[in-house]
Amino acid sequence: ACLPKTVFNYYNTTEPEKTISIDSIKLKRTIDTADDNSNIKLNIDDNANRLDINVNNLHYTILLTSLPQYRKCPKLNDLKFTALVFIKGIKFKRIVKAAYNICDIIRFEIKNNTLHIESDDNDLRLTANITKDQLTEIYHSDNVKSVFTMMYLIDMIKPVKSSDKVM
Repeated sequence: ACLPKTVFNYYNTTEPEKTISIDSIKLKRTIDTADDNSNIKLNIDDNANRLDINVNNLHYTILLTSLPQYRKCPKLNDLKFTALVFIKGIKFKRIVKAAYNICDIIRFEIKNNTLHIESDDNDLRLTANITKDQLTEIYHSDNVKSVFTMMYLIDMIKPVKSSDKVM
Protein backbone atom coordinates (compact mmCIF):
# COMPACT_ATOMS: atom_id res chain seq x y z
CA ALA A 1 0.00 0.00 0.00
CA CYS A 2 1.17 3.49 -0.72
CA LEU A 3 1.01 6.02 2.12
CA PRO A 4 0.79 9.68 1.05
CA LYS A 5 2.64 12.36 3.04
CA THR A 6 -0.68 13.77 4.25
CA VAL A 7 -1.32 10.82 6.62
CA PHE A 8 1.72 11.78 8.70
CA ASN A 9 1.91 14.51 11.38
CA TYR A 10 5.57 14.96 10.46
CA TYR A 11 7.22 13.75 7.28
CA ASN A 12 10.91 14.15 6.48
CA THR A 13 12.89 12.38 3.81
CA THR A 14 15.86 13.00 1.58
CA GLU A 15 14.37 10.81 -1.15
CA PRO A 16 11.24 11.76 -3.09
CA GLU A 17 9.79 8.23 -2.98
CA LYS A 18 10.94 4.86 -1.69
CA THR A 19 9.41 1.42 -2.10
CA ILE A 20 10.05 -1.09 0.67
CA SER A 21 8.81 -4.58 1.33
CA ILE A 22 8.06 -5.73 4.89
CA ASP A 23 6.13 -8.46 6.66
CA SER A 24 2.70 -6.85 7.02
CA ILE A 25 1.66 -9.14 9.88
CA LYS A 26 4.62 -8.05 11.98
CA LEU A 27 3.96 -4.40 11.14
CA LYS A 28 0.30 -4.72 12.14
CA ARG A 29 1.17 -6.42 15.44
CA THR A 30 3.63 -3.64 16.19
CA ILE A 31 1.24 -0.81 15.36
CA ASP A 32 -1.58 -2.50 17.33
CA THR A 33 0.38 -1.73 20.54
CA ALA A 34 -0.26 2.00 20.01
CA ASP A 35 -2.95 3.93 21.87
CA ASP A 36 -5.47 6.01 19.93
CA ASN A 37 -3.51 9.21 20.64
CA SER A 38 -0.05 7.73 20.08
CA ASN A 39 2.45 8.93 17.54
CA ILE A 40 4.31 6.20 15.71
CA LYS A 41 7.79 6.97 14.44
CA LEU A 42 9.01 5.06 11.38
CA ASN A 43 12.59 5.21 10.19
CA ILE A 44 14.13 3.22 7.34
CA ASP A 45 17.70 2.18 8.07
CA ASP A 46 19.08 1.25 4.64
CA ASN A 47 22.47 0.21 6.05
CA ALA A 48 20.91 -2.43 8.29
CA ASN A 49 18.08 -3.24 5.85
CA ARG A 50 15.40 -2.65 8.48
CA LEU A 51 12.47 -0.49 9.51
CA ASP A 52 12.81 1.00 13.00
CA ILE A 53 9.49 1.69 14.74
CA ASN A 54 8.93 3.60 17.98
CA VAL A 55 5.54 3.23 19.66
CA ASN A 56 4.78 4.39 23.22
CA ASN A 57 8.45 4.33 24.26
CA LEU A 58 8.88 0.84 22.79
CA HIS A 59 11.39 0.28 20.01
CA TYR A 60 10.76 -2.38 17.35
CA THR A 61 12.89 -3.47 14.42
CA ILE A 62 11.45 -5.26 11.40
CA LEU A 63 13.80 -6.53 8.72
CA LEU A 64 13.00 -5.41 5.21
CA THR A 65 12.33 -8.20 2.76
CA SER A 66 13.42 -8.37 -0.83
CA LEU A 67 10.67 -8.51 -3.43
CA PRO A 68 12.64 -10.89 -5.71
CA GLN A 69 12.89 -13.44 -2.88
CA TYR A 70 9.21 -14.26 -3.31
CA ARG A 71 8.75 -16.72 -6.08
CA LYS A 72 5.81 -16.56 -8.42
CA CYS A 73 2.88 -18.61 -7.19
CA PRO A 74 2.03 -21.62 -9.34
CA LYS A 75 -1.28 -21.75 -11.13
CA LEU A 76 -3.77 -23.82 -9.18
CA ASN A 77 -4.30 -26.30 -12.00
CA ASP A 78 -0.51 -26.94 -12.02
CA LEU A 79 -0.55 -28.20 -8.44
CA LYS A 80 -0.71 -31.91 -7.81
CA PHE A 81 -2.43 -32.75 -4.55
CA THR A 82 -0.97 -35.86 -2.98
CA ALA A 83 -3.08 -35.66 0.17
CA LEU A 84 -6.56 -34.72 1.26
CA VAL A 85 -7.47 -34.16 4.92
CA PHE A 86 -10.84 -33.32 6.43
CA ILE A 87 -11.00 -31.95 9.98
CA LYS A 88 -13.80 -30.44 12.08
CA GLY A 89 -13.94 -26.68 11.61
CA ILE A 90 -13.86 -25.83 15.33
CA LYS A 91 -10.74 -27.96 15.88
CA PHE A 92 -8.94 -26.47 12.88
CA LYS A 93 -9.81 -22.92 13.97
CA ARG A 94 -8.53 -23.57 17.52
CA ILE A 95 -5.18 -24.87 16.21
CA VAL A 96 -4.70 -22.02 13.73
CA LYS A 97 -5.56 -19.36 16.35
CA ALA A 98 -3.09 -20.91 18.79
CA ALA A 99 -0.37 -20.99 16.12
CA TYR A 100 -1.10 -17.37 15.18
CA ASN A 101 0.16 -16.25 18.61
CA ILE A 102 3.48 -18.00 18.06
CA CYS A 103 4.74 -17.49 14.52
CA ASP A 104 3.90 -16.15 11.06
CA ILE A 105 3.93 -19.59 9.46
CA ILE A 106 2.41 -22.97 10.19
CA ARG A 107 3.68 -26.31 8.92
CA PHE A 108 1.58 -29.38 8.13
CA GLU A 109 2.89 -32.89 7.64
CA ILE A 110 1.03 -36.13 7.04
CA LYS A 111 2.96 -39.18 8.14
CA ASN A 112 1.74 -42.62 9.17
CA ASN A 113 -1.93 -41.58 8.96
CA THR A 114 -1.35 -38.71 11.39
CA LEU A 115 -1.61 -35.00 10.67
CA HIS A 116 1.26 -33.18 12.39
CA ILE A 117 0.85 -29.40 12.74
CA GLU A 118 3.70 -27.24 13.97
CA SER A 119 4.43 -23.56 14.51
CA ASP A 120 7.49 -22.27 16.31
CA ASP A 121 9.49 -19.21 17.10
CA ASN A 122 12.87 -18.94 18.83
CA ASP A 123 11.46 -19.52 22.31
CA LEU A 124 7.92 -20.86 21.83
CA ARG A 125 6.61 -23.92 19.99
CA LEU A 126 3.18 -25.39 19.23
CA THR A 127 2.66 -28.94 18.03
CA ALA A 128 -0.53 -30.83 17.37
CA ASN A 129 -0.70 -34.47 16.31
CA ILE A 130 -4.08 -35.56 15.03
CA THR A 131 -4.48 -39.24 14.32
CA LYS A 132 -6.63 -40.77 11.58
CA ASP A 133 -9.43 -41.63 14.02
CA GLN A 134 -9.57 -37.98 15.21
CA LEU A 135 -9.90 -36.66 11.65
CA THR A 136 -13.10 -36.75 9.62
CA GLU A 137 -11.23 -38.24 6.63
CA ILE A 138 -7.66 -38.58 5.41
CA TYR A 139 -6.28 -39.70 2.05
CA HIS A 140 -2.59 -39.67 1.16
CA SER A 141 -0.10 -41.68 -0.83
CA ASP A 142 3.20 -40.68 0.77
CA ASN A 143 4.50 -38.44 3.49
CA VAL A 144 3.34 -34.94 2.60
CA LYS A 145 4.59 -31.58 3.90
CA SER A 146 3.19 -28.11 3.38
CA VAL A 147 3.75 -24.63 4.82
CA PHE A 148 1.27 -21.74 4.96
CA THR A 149 1.48 -18.16 6.14
CA MET A 150 -0.74 -17.26 9.07
CA MET A 151 -2.11 -14.28 7.11
CA TYR A 152 -3.57 -16.73 4.58
CA LEU A 153 -5.06 -19.10 7.16
CA ILE A 154 -6.46 -16.50 9.60
CA ASP A 155 -8.72 -15.11 6.87
CA MET A 156 -9.67 -18.60 5.78
CA ILE A 157 -10.75 -19.88 9.23
CA LYS A 158 -13.34 -17.15 9.91
CA PRO A 159 -16.23 -18.94 8.16
CA VAL A 160 -15.25 -22.54 9.02
CA LYS A 161 -15.94 -22.58 12.77
CA SER A 162 -19.30 -24.31 12.50
CA SER A 163 -18.37 -26.63 9.63
CA ASP A 164 -18.38 -30.36 10.23
CA LYS A 165 -15.67 -30.81 7.60
CA VAL A 166 -12.85 -28.54 6.51
CA MET A 167 -10.61 -29.71 3.68
